[in-house]
Formats: sequence, structure tokens, C-alpha cells
Amino acid sequence: LQQTKFVQNLLEKYINDFPVLLVGDFNSNIPNPQDPEPTINILLKNPHLKSATPQSQFNDGKVLTFPANKPEVKLDYIFYTPKTIEMLESRVVSEAKQASDHLPVMMKFRFK
Repeated sequence: LQQTKFVQNLLEKYINDFPVLLVGDFNSNIPNPQDPEPTINILLKNPHLKSATPQSQFNDGKVLTFPANKPEVKLDYIFYTPKTIEMLESRVVSEAKQASDHLPVMMKFRFK
């Protein structure tokens, strides 16, 4: 929670003046009955950011990223500023198999 709040505060310094991509393993699952308010919600609720994976698809098995050999949860995200960045395509790169313990997320984009 402290790390996510730190990242959120850091974002506020840049988000209005620059295109921002925020990527990584956030170690926070999507909301579920066991964790209805995961820390990833802090970023998902930021009005200046958008997730490369639409929230409507979070329960789709194709977007799960961990563990790489049999993904069960979504821990990896790409966030971007839609005011300055246009997403063209995004997906989980399942062909990566076990290059890591997580599957990577890929996004093609262009600056506006």
C-alpha cells in the first residue's frame, strides 16, 4: 500500500505535463471476494491513467499473468495517459512461456 501510494504521488509530478507509461508487476490482484479493495485500485481509479487491459476483461483467462506456467491471477499491468498516448494494441505475451515467473504484457502505442 505504501509503495502504491508513493508511485501515485510520483505520478502527480509528471502526469499533467508529460506522456506517462507505468509498467510492471504490482503484486496486487484484481478485486475479488477475498480482497475487495486491492492496492491496484489506487491506480485503476486515477482519472488521468488508463489500463492497457480494459477492466472489463480482467476476469478473462487471456489476461492473467502469474504464474507463467499456469496463470491464475493478473499481477502485471501497463498504465498510460490517454490524453497523450493512444493505445493501438495490448495483450499478454503467452508465447514467452517461462522466460520469467510472470507472463509479460505488451502494448503498441503512439503519441498524440
